[in-house]
Amino acid sequence: EVDSSVIHETEFTQPALFTIEYALAKLWISFGIKPDFLVGHSIGEFTAACISGVFDFETGIRLTTMRGRLMQNQPKVGSMAVVFADLESVEKVIKNYDNKISIAGINGPKNIVISGEEDSIERAISSFEEEKYIVKKLLVLKLIQ
Repeated sequence: EVDSSVIHETEFTQPALFTIEYALAKLWISFGIKPDFLVGHSIGEFTAACISGVFDFETGIRLTTMRGRLMQNQPKVGSMAVVFADLESVEKVIKNYDNKISIAGINGPKNIVISGEEDSIERAISSFEEEKYIVKKLLVLKLIQ
């Protein structure tokens, strides 16, 4: 019997996502849909680079596998949230958390992802909500090793 829960482990999720994205892109190309430009986010950046010829599929698998292993080995006590506010406003709030929270991603002018210690993220979410910002906590799987 196959243990399907391992797909939720970052070590395996990262190369699996890359492979699916790569396969879908190749399928679209086989139908004659060839992009003029490629862009991606997170693992999608690896897929875009691979499809555009920056590196081959085997290199992409190696890179995403290494990335997944690095991410898997990080402490499992963190949390993440997306804050629908400008970067300056987010930085203003998180500076009060003694480097226990950092900017994890800037997805747009008013779409900032923060990450850090769970307690600090929870308190920061409350601070953002008091200032009437919309905040959504992101799913971070905490795996028992």
